Amino acid sequence: MAKSLCKWRRGEVEAHLATLTEITTPPRVACSKCARVASEKGYVCRPISLVSDEENKTKKASDLAAKKAKKS
Repeated sequence: MAKSLCKWRRGEVEAHLATLTEITTPPRVACSKCARVASEKGYVCRPISLVSDEENKTKKASDLAAKKAKKS
């Protein structure tokens, strides 16, 4: 992954709107410094969880199933 959302400039946001939509949907973490949200902790520099541990486990399981389906 390239730089975090926290480091994006205004022009980058406008130029990469489709990528931004993928990164932020659904919001599961927020940056504790600037309050930007993302779907995974790697997209922000100081992540704090917005969802419970049970929801995180469900997301990981569905992501794994999606990866297996793509390989098939």
